[in-house]
Amino acid sequence: ILAAVNLDPFQAHEGRLELPLAELGVAPDEAYELTELLSGSRRLSRGPHQTVTLDPQVGPAVIWRLGRWRRREQDFDYFA
Repeated sequence: ILAAVNLDPFQAHEGRLELPLAELGVAPDEAYELTELLSGSRRLSRGPHQTVTLDPQVGPAVIWRLGRWRRREQDFDYFA
């Protein structure tokens, strides 16, 4: 679980995070899935750097669960 919080109640802030992939068992060139636990959104990513923008009026925090990407049938173009 990884978390980032904007403590400024008035302005949005952007930051670049460096995820400790080696400590999490993810190779530097391996794709992984980030699930944002507050919204339920998911995205694929690669590499240790993530940019996050936190706006106190929209979403002052993110809480990510990092997991290995497992391709599913739904991930292929032909799946409808």
